[in-house]
Amino acid sequence: MRVKGESMVPTLHDGSIVAVNHAVRGPDELVGKVVALRDAEEDGILIRRVRHPKGYWHFAPDNSGVDADGEPYPVVIVPCDHNADYPAAENPIVGKVDWAWSLFP
Repeated sequence: MRVKGESMVPTLHDGSIVAVNHAVRGPDELVGKVVALRDAEEDGILIRRVRHPKGYWHFAPDNSGVDADGEPYPVVIVPCDHNADYPAAENPIVGKVDWAWSLFP
């Protein structure tokens, strides 16, 4: 898939291409990794890094700045229960980004 926007700069720039491994979706094994993520508010797929504060999964952009409209890039927060399996229907992770061809400005 093609990356849209600058939310993952400096790791990935707008127009970069990533390969997403749909077989790797478990949040526990992806902490610190870059993933493709379903996001209903953004109406599509986001590329984010998995963070793991207690009780929640944070899917954060690498770019701590703001977009062209002056808005911060969205952080997706999902509650998790570590004592239960993470049901696939509730797992927003599409897959792990295994490969990237990053465009540099």
